[in-house]
Amino acid sequence: MVAATAAIVCSCTHEELIVEEEQAVDVEQEAVSKDPLTIQQINTEIKDQLEQNGSFDWTEASDHLLWSAVMRGDNILTVGFGEEGESFRSDANRNGMEAYRENLKSVAFNSEGANDRTAKDVFIAEDEVLNVFDIAVERIETIKALRGSEGLRYLEPSGYRFQDFENLANSGSGCGFDGQSISSQDYTSISPGAKVPWNFSRHNITQAWSYSTGSGIGIGVIDTGLSPQQSLLNSNINDGDSNGRYVKKYGTYVDSWWPWSNNVDGPDDRCGHGTSMAAAAAGPRNNDNLPVGVAYNANLISYRGTSDVVLDGYQEQRGVANALKALGKRSDVKVIS
Repeated sequence: MVAATAAIVCSCTHEELIVEEEQAVDVEQEAVSKDPLTIQQINTEIKDQLEQNGSFDWTEASDHLLWSAVMRGDNILTVGFGEEGESFRSDANRNGMEAYRENLKSVAFNSEGANDRTAKDVFIAEDEVLNVFDIAVERIETIKALRGSEGLRYLEPSGYRFQDFENLANSGSGCGFDGQSISSQDYTSISPGAKVPWNFSRHNITQAWSYSTGSGIGIGVIDTGLSPQQSLLNSNINDGDSNGRYVKKYGTYVDSWWPWSNNVDGPDDRCGHGTSMAAAAAGPRNNDNLPVGVAYNANLISYRGTSDVVLDGYQEQRGVANALKALGKRSDVKVIS
């Protein structure tokens, strides 16, 4: 009888210990969730997922990881809405998409408004074509509320710059205006005096010229812009055997850390990468002993949508999105790079 009593007492004590341990873990997790992860901790989780799965997707991140990245990324959260695959509004789905948008905006504002924030404080930008809007988030509860709402497609911390902290040189690589001498083995000459890069033959580009040289086709290039100093892509775009075409230059990139700013910095290339890509796409079949472009009779429409070669900032992502929308509306553009 005494032994049975002792066993019962011992069993109850063990169960109590388990409950106390679970409560302690819950308290510890709750304390952790009140503070965002450090940049190093966020990057470590991203790298672990990349190593394990070969990819990383914010839709699979925990609420705390996503919120931490938002907090470490200028508080900017991009909200994608609609059904899967519905990335933009059309006449057929407009009413449904706008209903989803207004519902999610209401959810976000009801959560963020708990901190006495106004709509001007919360909402950064909306898009009338793409099914996204950007908000400034402070509370992890907003992440949780949005993820449980109808019509949500995705949430992303669009202000977070993983590349900046992993490799500061990465963003600027690919920039530069200096020319280089190339070996005569790496090109062949073609009339009326242009150079054909060695890799054109690998892709049957020279053979394709017997079918088309790009005449009447508009190529949109979204990159770092177009240098006004490269005359063959500006006033002399009709040079040599290239003729009857035009070049247009625009800018959608806002050179500002301030997410509300809309002041674009123009169409001119300040990196060099965009000028190189435009030349590869549509450089004239010139008589200046310089490389020819793939479609040397195509029209060129250049957009400066980013400052460098890595889209590691909110304004760069927004600049490219705005350039895509603008090019998508043009009837003369058939190819977008």
